[in-house]
Amino acid sequence: MTPLQELALIRCGLDRTFVAWYLVRRVGKVGTWNDLATSLGLTIDKLVSLALCKAPRQNFREEDIHVVAAYVGISDAALADLIGNMR
Repeated sequence: MTPLQELALIRCGLDRTFVAWYLVRRVGKVGTWNDLATSLGLTIDKLVSLALCKAPRQNFREEDIHVVAAYVGISDAALADLIGNMR
């Protein structure tokens, strides 16, 4: 992971409106960013792309999860598990 990618993850991880917010909380449970990417079946580049996506809106949760999951190439179920019960 490049320093710029890590900075993007950390900065966006401060804002709950980005998927990065959920990733920052999950990385502490699995170890490193590389471990998290591997656990989701993603490359680091795809993990960063996922982090920079807006978090699913409550009223459109399923649709937003489907679009974001398709964009980065993970299953809807994996993304829904990552996000969990929102807010």
